[in-house]
Amino acid sequence: MTERLANTTNKFMGYPDLAARGAAQKSQAELAQRELRSQAKLAQKELWSKTELAQKELRGQTELAQKELWSKTELARRELQSRTELAQREIRSQTELARRELQSRTELAQREIQSQTELARKELQSQTELAQRELRGWYSG
Repeated sequence: MTERLANTTNKFMGYPDLAARGAAQKSQAELAQRELRSQAKLAQKELWSKTELAQKELRGQTELAQKELWSKTELARRELQSRTELAQREIRSQTELARRELQSRTELAQREIQSQTELARKELQSQTELAQRELRGWYSG
């Protein structure tokens, strides 16, 4: 209160410079405050803009990474399919080779059996004929 009274007294007693200086300081303070608010709003808008830009960039990078991952996945799927088909062809080929080998061995075994059977038949026929001759010789003699 004393200060206010002193200021009022100074105004009326010939110290208008102090009052003017106080008013000027108040005006400067208000101007500085408006400037700070303005700068704060500008900084906030700039931050918002940078945030949006960063989000767009991140979305773009994410989409690019997803496309790249899909592409690599598709390549891996195709490679796997190709290898699977190759393995299936190899299995079919090996199976066919084994079937032919088995068929060849079976035919060989059948020929061997037929040959052995023919030999045994001839041997049996020869022994039968010999036995019949011996029997005839016995009955004739």
